[in-house]
Amino acid sequence: EVTDSTGNTNPTFQDGSITINGSGGGGPGGGAGDQDFNLPAENVDEGGSICVPVTVNDFNGIISMQYSINYDATVVNFTGSQAYGLPDLSAGNIGNPSNGDLPVSWETSDFVTGTTVMDGTTIFELCFDAVGAAGDMSGLDFSGSPIILEVTDSTGNTNPTFQDGSIPITGSGGRRPGGGAGDHDFNH
Repeated sequence: EVTDSTGNTNPTFQDGSITINGSGGGGPGGGAGDQDFNLPAENVDEGGSICVPVTVNDFNGIISMQYSINYDATVVNFTGSQAYGLPDLSAGNIGNPSNGDLPVSWETSDFVTGTTVMDGTTIFELCFDAVGAAGDMSGLDFSGSPIILEVTDSTGNTNPTFQDGSIPITGSGGRRPGGGAGDHDFNH
């Protein structure tokens, strides 16, 4: 759920980020200084594996967060998560109820002051195997489906921004097991 201080729910989706219309007041609970969640663009070789970091900025006094990350299951296969950078965050907080959907849900154990981490902290990594061909690309998109977007601090909902990422598949540069385009057999 995304709301401003007056209870309005009017998110605007724009170039991989979410802008929430409303007046916020700066600092915790509204406006400038609210959290940034970021996914990079990371190349993976055809048939290879990759782990992609989810990083944050302005993650100050956070009580809870939930959102979904969507990907193209015909291009990459989710294999798990790792490198947890928040207290009480584990694989159990990141689901995979259906291929292409990764709901993330977490809450701190400190409900008075919340959890704060340094800017640029990797809060977790998502790991994938490339199952598509060279030239294919999977988006890594923050969304409100299957679970809604919500980040709260001790004063209530905040106004986070989300920067989507991607996983382009590149050529492996070597001979693939079983042959394939570009492989040459020489017989005498």
